Amino acid sequence: MQQQKLLLDYKLFNSPTLQLDKNNNVQETNCIMNNNSVEQPDPDNIKMFVGQVPHDMDENDLRKLFEEFGRVHQINILRDKITGSHRGCCFVTFYTRKAALDAQNALHNVKTFNGMRHPIQMKPADSENRNERKLFVGMLSKKFTENDVRNMFSVYGTIEECSVLRDSTGKSKRLCLRYLR
Repeated sequence: MQQQKLLLDYKLFNSPTLQLDKNNNVQETNCIMNNNSVEQPDPDNIKMFVGQVPHDMDENDLRKLFEEFGRVHQINILRDKITGSHRGCCFVTFYTRKAALDAQNALHNVKTFNGMRHPIQMKPADSENRNERKLFVGMLSKKFTENDVRNMFSVYGTIEECSVLRDSTGKSKRLCLRYLR
């Protein structure tokens, strides 16, 4: 027992990616240590949004896929706040901008996961650096018109453009894009 504890202490001390959680269970972390400091992603890294992810894929499965293109700093699978179920999308941050763009070029609208009808959607998640003022709103009532959405959100600022997304028959997809001034 004492030898196991010493071995565990040695592994924890010498491993930059292992740590103890609040219940003293060993957990792997997403950070890499370099000269006793946490290595950070490049300043020009890109956080990517990834859609069309199968619900049975976990962080380890996604990490294996994305690490083909470069080191991954962080993966965050989006989950339902109440049920905790996988929502079919995630955010991934690579250590380098090049790795993120390589992954996007290889995967976006190219690769389709088994069991999925549509190819992976992979786009930069952070639009603030590009001065975009686009806001996506989902789960709208199918009865909402552009004017309904405009009236609902006009208290937050001037709306430059508002579009309720519709299918080829004109039926609402319950999604909206807004541009705030």
